[in-house]
Amino acid sequence: MSHKTHLEHEYQVLSELGGATGLPWPIWFGREGSYQAMVIDNLGPSLDGLLSASPDSAFPLHHVATLGLQMITQLEYIHSHHFIHRDIKPQNMLMGLMESKDTVFLIDFGIMKQYQHPSSCIHIPMEKTDELVGTLAFASLNSHLGLELSQRDDFEALAYMLLFLYNGSLPWLVSPGDRRCLLPSAIHKLKATFILGSHPEMPMELLTFLSYARNLSFMQKPNYEHLHTILLPATLSLTLVKRETKNILVMHAQRASRDKDCDGCSEQAPGRIGTGVTPQR
Repeated sequence: MSHKTHLEHEYQVLSELGGATGLPWPIWFGREGSYQAMVIDNLGPSLDGLLSASPDSAFPLHHVATLGLQMITQLEYIHSHHFIHRDIKPQNMLMGLMESKDTVFLIDFGIMKQYQHPSSCIHIPMEKTDELVGTLAFASLNSHLGLELSQRDDFEALAYMLLFLYNGSLPWLVSPGDRRCLLPSAIHKLKATFILGSHPEMPMELLTFLSYARNLSFMQKPNYEHLHTILLPATLSLTLVKRETKNILVMHAQRASRDKDCDGCSEQAPGRIGTGVTPQR
């Protein structure tokens, strides 16, 4: 698939899905010189960027769980429109701005695919594709095996992402703070034995979430309410989580300000279009 058709596909998907909570709206799509271009809502930093900027390079459990609850709702909405995302990862999750500052937005719909026909609701067949779809660190076991993906694989990838946000790393990454991965075969083996191993550092809620996703069959519809129930006890209070989200954004802005001062620049830094990282009061 070429870059142009990739972007056009993303625009078509967003035109159908965009505007829902946590999904950006496509403002403009057209040609810019010899390229196709798309403009979407202005959003803030990615979860990956915020994680790197946090003092412990990890998020507290109640924050991870609350982000997870939002993502479950977003995936339920996407799945209800017969699509699967197929590339869930922290780089594809961006925080909103202004009145949406506590909302996480899912982006990058270029490899999204229909898993069932919108009219007949006939499910795509299980086939072997012989290619890994998604991002290596967060890809499901089925993706490693080159199997056709379905709803369950979005949630397995989400489980890996939540574990990554909580722990700051994953066993198949080279080292904490290093985003490089081991070889695909080694990663597949570590993922396959992950739940069976002893991981006292990992919360039971997140391991239960991963176990549920893995035990879904290819055509089985996830129980979205049950997935909410798994994470809900870890959220503590919504007020605390909102304050945590605000503190992370403020910290990110203060760090950017310090970096600016270190460059010996005395004038006020302009607003950052595209990152939008300014303290929310």
